[in-house]
Amino acid sequence: MDKERSRTITLLITLLLGFVVLIGYMSYFQMFKSDTIKNNAYNKRLWMDEESILRGSIFDRNGEILAYSEKNDEKINRVYKYDYLYSHIIGYSLRDYGKSGLEKNYNNELINSKSSIGFNEVIDIINPQKIGNNLTLTVDNGLQKLSRNLLQGKKGTIITMNPSNGEILSMVSMPDFNVNSLSDDWSFVSIDKGSPLLNRATQGLYAPGSVFKVVTALSILENNMEAEYKCSGSTVIDGYTINDFSGKVHG
Repeated sequence: MDKERSRTITLLITLLLGFVVLIGYMSYFQMFKSDTIKNNAYNKRLWMDEESILRGSIFDRNGEILAYSEKNDEKINRVYKYDYLYSHIIGYSLRDYGKSGLEKNYNNELINSKSSIGFNEVIDIINPQKIGNNLTLTVDNGLQKLSRNLLQGKKGTIITMNPSNGEILSMVSMPDFNVNSLSDDWSFVSIDKGSPLLNRATQGLYAPGSVFKVVTALSILENNMEAEYKCSGSTVIDGYTINDFSGKVHG
């Protein structure tokens, strides 16, 4: 009798612990991961909601429109004024292929969405037209065009910044892609060996090269260093040999 009672108690405790773990697991996603799940590009409910929202427009620093949404025959289309020019900065918003660039990072602002579902329902009652917020960039459209022209036919990136406040005035990555026809072009753009979908300005990994000499030179001058260093053409750090350009020995 005692054995049966002990087994029953053990079984009840096991079931109770199982329910506690299950509740804790579900609560974790509801409380801490709800925003991540809600804003996931693969969330079909989110895409269904967005299809009824007129996404906000995107402007350059001078007020020139770069991207906007228009409603045609009950269907909302996203229009990019320039096919290639802002393909990496603004990015794209496609149901089949997700989002990138500012369309992804500022999605909630562009569709006027808050993390709270209850808050969104109140907004829908107040503003049934469902119009998103506009976004104004620090980018100068004229400078953006110039940067792309300078980089035309090459692989790389050009970034122009305001050194006083860090504002990005232009940012171009080449090769790029036609964002307006990306849905039709995806099959070959996504496998292009030139990696046009890669934003080399934010995702590329590059050694600083000779531009970093300015930093080291300033440090030497500020600290009144007079030590001499003999250049042998290479140096070894943690067992890894780093060579000078072309292996040249400067002495």
